[in-house]
Amino acid sequence: MKQEDFTLQMVNPKDFRLSVGVWIRAARQRAMCTQAMLASRAGVPASSLARLERQGAGSLELFSRVLFALGEIDALDALVQTRLRLARLPADLSQLPQSRAMPKRIRPKGNAR
Repeated sequence: MKQEDFTLQMVNPKDFRLSVGVWIRAARQRAMCTQAMLASRAGVPASSLARLERQGAGSLELFSRVLFALGEIDALDALVQTRLRLARLPADLSQLPQSRAMPKRIRPKGNAR
């Protein structure tokens, strides 16, 4: 998958894995690292990093080590936190507690401010 082929249209797990690989490669290139440099920094084999970039194949451990080494973990954390907040919402929003109505804005009469 070439970088120009990258899309967020993921319809199956393979598309997701390939997108992850493109993300990792693009982040590594922005950081001006070779695969060997990043693999060393992340404490993973260079062959595993190459496979992650090319096929999106690898363990969650590998993925997290590479993200930490790239300084990209915050991007993933933001996504996870958003999904956790959504997961905590009730399925039926009518079950949300009713909030108190805001008081109406009261304007002073005349020109007094």
